[in-house]
This record gives sequence, structure tokens and C-alpha cells, in this order.
Amino acid sequence: MSQGSTQREELDRTHVDFPKDWEILDISGAWNFTTRVAYRKPDGSEHVWTSRRHRKGRGTRSRSGAKGSYRDSPWLGVWAPGSISWWVAVGFMAGTALFGLGASSSLWFPAFTSQEIATFIAEWSYFVGATIFTVAVYLQVLETINADPHPGRARHRSDENFRWFAWQPKRLGYMEGFIFLVGSVLYNVETGFVIIGISGPEGINWVLSVPSLLGASLFVVGGYMQVIEACHSYLCLRFRSIAWWSATLNFLGCVGFLVGATASLGVPGLSVPSDPTIVKVAYLQGSVFFLVGSYLMLPEMFSE
Repeated sequence: MSQGSTQREELDRTHVDFPKDWEILDISGAWNFTTRVAYRKPDGSEHVWTSRRHRKGRGTRSRSGAKGSYRDSPWLGVWAPGSISWWVAVGFMAGTALFGLGASSSLWFPAFTSQEIATFIAEWSYFVGATIFTVAVYLQVLETINADPHPGRARHRSDENFRWFAWQPKRLGYMEGFIFLVGSVLYNVETGFVIIGISGPEGINWVLSVPSLLGASLFVVGGYMQVIEACHSYLCLRFRSIAWWSATLNFLGCVGFLVGATASLGVPGLSVPSDPTIVKVAYLQGSVFFLVGSYLMLPEMFSE
């Protein structure tokens, strides 16, 4: 395969229409995904397109390192309800905050008057939190498939061209959202079973634990894809990047959920269903990481 056809194939994975008169300088990514493209326009200016910036409707970045000017610090930006990305961040924050409340009420039930009240709060916090999280993940999918097909435009598709469904397996941002969506639906199954009183036989509760274990496993895969999207490689350290911190903390949150889901099965020598402290602690730790990582999506929106 010629270099030109290989480059064209790599560009096609972005689902973005790069004009033919733009000179492609560098393409990078990991696995079979393209997450970063550096290019030169006919006027000589050089820019960098990245999949995360593009799906969030933030446009490209000048390769010279020049930054845009904003009235306030990005850390003060908290209100942008006209943006899908804002609703994604707020939805993740609300969902994980409720998960954290559920874990907290289970761990410290005396603070909630009685164990019965604490259990009620925990069950409904998990259920509502999982539902909100699922909606937020679906919004992330919409954010991706409705990113403007032109690489230099900082916006999403207009109302008349808005899409509610698409299948784009070559696009990393889409696949991480899709995998998270399947995982979160599995969590909805578990939390829904708890609310309506469906449970398995005594002992290891496979009916409730297996959906959460499968969901958490998918979360870890989707979380790692977020890290790849922020790094444009399999692993990196970028302490000055808000996107990197957000992706890394979300991944650690996924790991916390996986530890909790695994322990809920009853691991010999580690935990049993009748002693689920490690489950609650792991979910609380995962929720905290998720909450901070989700919050960082807000200053990321308002940065250059």
C-alpha cells in the first residue's frame, strides 16, 4: 500500500473532511485509531486537530502554541447549557455524586438515622445515579457523531442536520462512548433489579453482581480509551493537560468500580457477600475519582 493511500486511510478514521489542499504534516494515534493530525494550510499557518477537542466542538489548536484570549480563567467557567459537552460533564458529575452518596450511606448508616433509611438512600442513589450517568454517556455519543465534519470549525451540527444514531467504529471518541453506554446500561440492570426486589439465590448473588462486573469491565476499557485519546499513544504523562487529568482520573474511577464489582461476587480470602465493606469503599473511591475527572471537563471546555 502506498504512503498516500495509507495516509488517506488514517484520515478517514477521523470522520473529518480534511481539504485536499491542506498539507498533512503528522498523524498519530494508537491501536487502529487516529486521534491527532498536524497540518499546514495554503496560507502557511500550521494547526493541530485532535479527536477530543473536535468532538467537544472546540476546533483546532495553532501549532505555534498561540492561545486564545478569554475574559476569565477557564477554572471559573461553569455555565454553558447551550453546549452538549457541558451537559455531558454535568451529567457525569451528578451521576457519580449520587453513586458516592449511595456508597457513603452504606458505609456510615448511623449518620442517616437508621440502617433502613440508609439502605433506602443507597438503593435509590445508585439507581438514579446510574440512570443519569447513562444519559450523560449517550450525550457523549451524540457529541461525537454531531461534531462538525470540517476540522477547523468549533461547533456541532445544526438542528436540521443533527443525528441521534450512527455507527462509527473507526472513531475512538465514538467507541469509548459506545462501550461506556453498554456498560452503564448493565449497571442500570443491576440497580433496577435491586429496586424491584429481584435477587439470586443465597450465597454469591450472580443475578446482581454479574451485570455490574461486566459493566465495570467495559468501563475500564472505555476509560483506557479516554487515556489514549488524551495521549495519542498507549500511555503518557502530561501533568499540564486538563484533558489528560480528566481522562486519567476517570480511568482510576473505572478501576475502582471494577474492584467493587469483583469483590461483590465474593472473592475467596478477600470478601464475601455478607461483608461487603470493600465493595462500598471501592465504589466510593471510584465515584470520587469520577466526580473530579468529570468536573475537569468544565475548565477544559473554557480553556484555549
